[in-house]
Amino acid sequence: ADWDWPSCAAPAGTRSFRLESEDEKPATNCVFDGQIVEDGVDYNQESNAAGSLSYRNVGEFGVVQVTDGLRALFYVDYCSTPCVTESFRLESYLDPPLPRPRVSIYVPGRIESARVGRRRGSTVETVVDVDESSDPDTSTDNWGYYEDSWLWAQGGLRADFEVTYCMTDLDPACTTTQVEIESASFQYASMAFPEPITRARIFSVESTTVLYPLPPIDFVVTPSTPVDATTNWGISESDLWIDKGLAAKVYVTHCPPSPTAKPTLAPTDATDAPTNAPTDTPTDT
Repeated sequence: ADWDWPSCAAPAGTRSFRLESEDEKPATNCVFDGQIVEDGVDYNQESNAAGSLSYRNVGEFGVVQVTDGLRALFYVDYCSTPCVTESFRLESYLDPPLPRPRVSIYVPGRIESARVGRRRGSTVETVVDVDESSDPDTSTDNWGYYEDSWLWAQGGLRADFEVTYCMTDLDPACTTTQVEIESASFQYASMAFPEPITRARIFSVESTTVLYPLPPIDFVVTPSTPVDATTNWGISESDLWIDKGLAAKVYVTHCPPSPTAKPTLAPTDATDAPTNAPTDTPTDT
């Protein structure tokens, strides 16, 4: 195989299903729960014909196919992959007053595929969707992605791109949500989330405030991003906040907090031996 098998400490789960190649025609089943692990396919053959079997991963899911009359009950081990699809806006201009022949942003993960969701100008995209990296310096297309995470557009193309990427720096339990928030009458406003926020980015600015410069589209903030007197939005622990007349659509990624109660190395008041699971309250042992 010419692709990399996923790695995980243990398979996230096992999917079972029956496949039958009728009249020796191919039959296919997609495992949408995650990627198939190496040597992760087992089956009980139910047909007289030996047939043939193949399986591989396509993007973030697995594909199993049988041909030549094979009928069998399959058991497939898979690894869950924290992949999401989000929209990113890129706008390149060839003419004044905004001469930007090429624009790009870094996506916070490994891009698996991308497609044009909505064109925002008269320049037509040269390709609708891509699933391979391409260098903008040598590519004949007017958009694509390069080196796994760099989404680019050029030649006057302006569009919203639907990008599927797999996050390599986040827990799979993290959630990314799009919200709208507004600083009405130039007043401070905030929005609470049920979990700590790890990062946020503006997808679309909805206001024309003149107090301070508008923030750049797709600028990412984290809890450690500096804040000064001119800052008009940001995050603080589990809150998204906005100020100074700004209104925007924001993507917010929030994650479950790390457990403070850990397995112990020694007996506790409630046990006579070390615990194999987190305790109800934090311990010093």
